[in-house]
Amino acid sequence: SRRSSDLTLDHTFGIRFTVLEALRRSLDHWGKISPSDSEELRRFSDFINQCVSPKETIPELGILDDGQKLKNLAQLLPSWDLQRWSHTASVHKQKYDEYPKLREFTSFLTLDAELANDAFSCSSPVCGIFHKELSLL
Repeated sequence: SRRSSDLTLDHTFGIRFTVLEALRRSLDHWGKISPSDSEELRRFSDFINQCVSPKETIPELGILDDGQKLKNLAQLLPSWDLQRWSHTASVHKQKYDEYPKLREFTSFLTLDAELANDAFSCSSPVCGIFHKELSLL
């Protein structure tokens, strides 16, 4: 029984460590997203969304709720989106007297990535590129 619990602990910790290291490595190597690269914004959004679920079971990922860590993640956004996030985060801070958490960042990011990739309803600067490409068809 002790052997069984040791194996379970090793297995669980091993998986947690592997997930944590993979997420950390990916975040550490993610580059700044170009203002016109809506596909990369979507990939970043998808990746950040994948961090939400493991964060609930891997305590070390709680660092993603830290204001400074979110600020660092936001620095990867295109300039037009970074300005929007800065405003959103400031309003959240004023309203709740705390910085937004990962969940708020992912909600914001998901919506902006969807809008940036929707050539018909997009209002971000990246959309001009898509509308121009569509007019060439």
